[in-house]
Amino acid sequence: MSGFSDFSEEDKLIIVSLPYRIGVWISGVDDNVNTKYDDNIELKELEETLNKLAAQGKQRFAASISKHTLNSKKAWRDWQGKSDEVSVLEDLNQALETGEKNLEAEQLAEYKKMLWHIGLSVARSFGEHIDPDHEMHMNRFFSKFFGGGHKSSKENVSDAEKIALKKLQSILKA
Repeated sequence: MSGFSDFSEEDKLIIVSLPYRIGVWISGVDDNVNTKYDDNIELKELEETLNKLAAQGKQRFAASISKHTLNSKKAWRDWQGKSDEVSVLEDLNQALETGEKNLEAEQLAEYKKMLWHIGLSVARSFGEHIDPDHEMHMNRFFSKFFGGGHKSSKENVSDAEKIALKKLQSILKA
């Protein structure tokens, strides 16, 4: 990882924890009343997504960060306590600012795409409702951010998740 050794320990921790913390934040923005069923599905999807990202070979920096996140599983419980919207978004701004100074542009782009993919995967993993106005049709939403996509995909994102994804998107695009 070019430049990653130049980060402070605090910055490394933030960079490695954010993939998990973003997933937890998105998972927690809309709970089914009196149940954690949706959270269980979404947190399982978070871990599966991290495993897939760690195993892929195209984006080596994102894969490396995902591996570090998975290898830090003992810290996940502590990270859950720091997964509220304010903490996540503040740390995301700090991580991206630090990344702009210390990472190659391609590495920073990989990191941003990885974080977006995690947030989107978690949001889509539990089917809260259909999007009647197609405002947040996932492929359309995804295509606005990265290009591509198809109009025929199923919509699984709640209103609260839409709002959270828009906040995440605004920081990642800045």
